[in-house]
Amino acid sequence: MADKTLRWKLFPFSLTGRAKKWYNHHVGNSQGDWDILRKDFYLIFFLVEKVAKLRFEIIGFKQLDNQSLGKAWHHFDL
Repeated sequence: MADKTLRWKLFPFSLTGRAKKWYNHHVGNSQGDWDILRKDFYLIFFLVEKVAKLRFEIIGFKQLDNQSLGKAWHHFDL
């Protein structure tokens, strides 16, 4: 089975709530093309501003001196 076919078949099982409703409504608009579906999904659920903010937070992650990685991660995760 092709990689894209497998992704297409498994993708709906990873969705809940609003994303599941979106999928059921838009699956026909993608014309059976996984790349179109993926791109449309990203545009709706992964806004550029949100992704940029998360990327900035990840790049700015710092572990302080004498701080365990677990404690640093806890502060980052808040």
